[in-house]
Amino acid sequence: MKLPALLWQAPKSAVPFRELIPDDQARQIKIALKQEWERVRKTWARNDAIREVANRRASNQQPFALDEEGEWLLKNWQHFQRIQQKTGRSLPTGEQILDGFDAPRLSRDGLERRVMRSICFPTLEEAEIALHMALMNSGWNLGTLTNLDAESPFLVAPHPKNQAQFVLSSGVEEETEATLQASKPRAKGKMQFCTGLVKHTSSPPFIVAAFLKRVAPLREQLKQQYTEAVKVLAQMQSSHADAKIVDAQYLKAQRLREGLRNVWLYVSSKGDVGWLNWSQQGRYKTHGQVKMGSYLCRFMVRLNEKRADHGLSPIPNITPSDFRDIYARWVYKQSGGNILSVMLALGHSRIGSTIGYLENTLFAAENDAHALRFMAHLIGQLEQGRIDLTILAQLVRDGELTPEMETRLTSYRQLMKSRIGTGCTDPRRPPESVAPNHVAGRLCGTHRCLKDCPNAKFLPESLDGIAMRVEELMTMLERLPRETWLRSGFDNELEAGEFLLDTLYPVEDVPSARVKWRKRIESGEHIIPGLGHIGPREFVEVA
Repeated sequence: MKLPALLWQAPKSAVPFRELIPDDQARQIKIALKQEWERVRKTWARNDAIREVANRRASNQQPFALDEEGEWLLKNWQHFQRIQQKTGRSLPTGEQILDGFDAPRLSRDGLERRVMRSICFPTLEEAEIALHMALMNSGWNLGTLTNLDAESPFLVAPHPKNQAQFVLSSGVEEETEATLQASKPRAKGKMQFCTGLVKHTSSPPFIVAAFLKRVAPLREQLKQQYTEAVKVLAQMQSSHADAKIVDAQYLKAQRLREGLRNVWLYVSSKGDVGWLNWSQQGRYKTHGQVKMGSYLCRFMVRLNEKRADHGLSPIPNITPSDFRDIYARWVYKQSGGNILSVMLALGHSRIGSTIGYLENTLFAAENDAHALRFMAHLIGQLEQGRIDLTILAQLVRDGELTPEMETRLTSYRQLMKSRIGTGCTDPRRPPESVAPNHVAGRLCGTHRCLKDCPNAKFLPESLDGIAMRVEELMTMLERLPRETWLRSGFDNELEAGEFLLDTLYPVEDVPSARVKWRKRIESGEHIIPGLGHIGPREFVEVA
């Protein structure tokens, strides 16, 4: 059945637009997130030390000294370890941990099931901190990082090296870099890479490798449960069990398979093995425009409370996808605006995708910020009753005008200009080498600023005058006797002028300025002091 045609034009799709937070706020988020990750690492190191003390005491070795909190943690771990050995499970159930007693009895003995589990395995918050830290430093999509295949043997591997570069070494090279690689679902399974130094504890390869090591016992337990679930499913299918029961068992096996492949395992407050999966976690359902209950929401609340204590404005709410934009902006600026570097960092297949991405994020935000700064400073100058274009340009570009800058600008504008457009700090007292016959108290009349004059200040607008003087000297070189030319020091003046044109001014502007003055001298429109009018003659083009 054919549907009738619409009689109106469908609206165009909205242009995607992302508004990034400023650089300083993004830096504060990264610093605070790294501090949380280091706190997690310190907690893990302390828990590992507790387990080491337990092993030493069990083998009658000299243990480390522990404080009161350490002894309490040790007591919890010893109980948990005993239950592990008794049940043969890396993660005993809550009932098994009670060991025949009730929960109040366990609490009276100073034992907590939550604490026992956290000594050995990551908590939900620790898993979220690790994921967000890796997300901040990788530039990957959230879906790519949460769908890492923990069973892949090449998930985290040493960075490949060209062995030819080690010909002068001992042959034993310490691995300094590691590579994290995973397929990108939104790019039809294209492999994406992230490289980091092994010694950098906040690099994504280090974080993933450390997390995999921490949850290895949980993964082994999941593997056993998955094997058992598949065996039960096969028995149900062979015995033609009820379809609903078979479907439930199939879903259970598939969920265990999903957890087996997931990197970000943790132990929940109820003692179950869980894993991070953004698409299925109810904690991240939105309420209005704020994601209530998510780790990132709680993290931003804590960070803004600290900023408020220091009198700083709050940082707007961000989402995990904003981390990718922040990373792309950092790569773009660190590479000096190299779009290919951004393309490589984001894992794009086409340069057009990267250009469109930057236009919708970084470029749009930069243009809006420039326009806002210009209007703000322009209105500020209008309120002062003046518009100074030099000051306005400085404020728009750099955002500040220091008293030292303003003093330098004022003194620069008060400089008297010579005939060739250079500033002079003391026009009534030129050095004897420049004006040997100068009369004290009068203004300098030689205007030979290029003759190694210490009073000369070569300004951006001096290009035209220096080009004029160089062309005058080129003409004088052809017209004056050689002895007069050398005795007057015109050769040094010409050399200094050409050096200034080559080093101080844009290469594309110098030839046109010199050609202009050469033509004016040739036509007689410009008179060279001391030579008078010069008739038409051949001029050699300046290269």
